[in-house]
Amino acid sequence: MVKRLTDTEIWNKDWYLDLSIKKKLLLKYIFDNCDCAGVYEISYRNLRNCFNEEVTKEDFENIKMIKFFDENKIIIEDFIKLQYGVDINGLKPRNSVHKGVLRCLEKHKLLLNPFETVKNKDKNKNKNKDKNKDIDKDKNQQNDFDIKNHNDCINNDMEINNKPDIKVINDIKNNINDMNNSVKNDNDYAQDNNFDIKNHNNSAVKSKFNDLKSEMLKEYTKLCPHLIKLTGEAKSKRTDEKIRLYLNETNFDMDSYKELCRKADRLRRIGTIGIDFETMLNCRIGIMNGKYKDPKQTEQEKINERAKRELEETKKLLAEYKNYKGVPMPESFKELGRKWGLR
Repeated sequence: MVKRLTDTEIWNKDWYLDLSIKKKLLLKYIFDNCDCAGVYEISYRNLRNCFNEEVTKEDFENIKMIKFFDENKIIIEDFIKLQYGVDINGLKPRNSVHKGVLRCLEKHKLLLNPFETVKNKDKNKNKNKDKNKDIDKDKNQQNDFDIKNHNDCINNDMEINNKPDIKVINDIKNNINDMNNSVKNDNDYAQDNNFDIKNHNNSAVKSKFNDLKSEMLKEYTKLCPHLIKLTGEAKSKRTDEKIRLYLNETNFDMDSYKELCRKADRLRRIGTIGIDFETMLNCRIGIMNGKYKDPKQTEQEKINERAKRELEETKKLLAEYKNYKGVPMPESFKELGRKWGLR
């Protein structure tokens, strides 16, 4: 049995709400009976049996997600993106799930324009790579040719003069060596600068985190005297991970953290478990929303609620007692009057 994802937001879209009930059911039928690429080959006989009435090609009109690409074939737009999280150009031939989708698209000849597959993109990339290689090769050949011509000119001059100028040749070699050393030094300098910048940024981030961590532990000790005391949290890597997660989720909101500490201290425990620093961070949403309650507090609330009900009932009886004019008076009213000193 095939299981598929569904778009729950479709019930908020005007074009879908404007469809008749028949067309809404038709879209649901196609969504459940299409192949893994979102393609459905229309069988009017099956549709007639399922809907118990004739379904024509006109019934597919105004259904925004459906597009005809053949006489009796339709495709659901964005079906691939909804089911696999990528569009048609993001399908990867090496992915075992995507292979079946690509085979269906090839079968229906949907890999041509306007649809472009990853394979075609890879071919284009390979063509561009080969083209770039050819360009680089031509450049290298041209450079080799220029160097060869330059050397030939030097040799010709030396043959003509029959007296090679050793000083000129040495100067050329020295200039080349100086240029190479200069380029190497520039590269080394750039790498050193990048390394220094990276280290500086890492140090700044680490320093800021340590400051925030220290402040959070300090506030916990100050605002949570009834919770479990801190022990090795300052040096625990697991604590660091919890703090980083909390800071990212709350966008470094320290006021919210202080309020969390106050509410956790009033709560003291969650069920039978005492609250420590890590538990407070893990259960912060429930603590802030009042999801957890202390057993003593819950019991006291029950007592207060029961007393409130009894008081309301007593007030009601007293009102009935004062307004009662019948004779003889019921025994319950007599007892109530004696209890409250009314008679």
